Amino acid sequence: MCSRRMCELHLGLFTGLIMSITMIMTILLLLIIIVVVVVVISCMVANTPPKVIYFAVEFVNSVYLYLENNAHIINRTYSNIHI
Repeated sequence: MCSRRMCELHLGLFTGLIMSITMIMTILLLLIIIVVVVVVISCMVANTPPKVIYFAVEFVNSVYLYLENNAHIINRTYSNIHI
């Protein structure tokens, strides 16, 4: 067992790590959404077939589900830690 101060330090470091991972995932998701919006707008301007838009939406949906699953894993790991 660690002392209370060391446990608080470890918990603080772990919380910071989770927050930074969540922030990185959010930034990546925003970047992907921006790229997809640009692709969709350029497709609409260039009058390309809707299949490209459909694949772009499916790609964003799969990335979102992947990030959401990772968030659940991180939350489960974090909720199992007790002082």
